[in-house]
Amino acid sequence: QFSCWNQNDPNYAYLSGAKQIPAAQFAQAQRAADQVMSGAVPDPTGGATHYYATTMPKAPAWAAKAKQTLRLGHHVFFKDVP
Repeated sequence: QFSCWNQNDPNYAYLSGAKQIPAAQFAQAQRAADQVMSGAVPDPTGGATHYYATTMPKAPAWAAKAKQTLRLGHHVFFKDVP
C-alpha cells in the first residue's frame, strides 16, 4: 500500500479528488514522468517496483531478498522482489 491512500495522509485529499492538485505542481510531475517514460532521463529509482519508508518500525519481510536500487531520504527502493 502507498501511504498517500491513508485517509490521514496529507496527500489523500489530492489523490481522492477532494482537492485539486495545483496546476504548476501537476505539470512538473507530468514532465518528470514523461521524461523518464520516453527515456530522455534515466529512471532515478533504477527500475524499482517496491519501496518502503524507513520510518516504519520494521522493514517488510520482502526487502531482505530484494535488490535495493536507491535510498532517498526516508524511502528505500527495490527491484527483483520475490
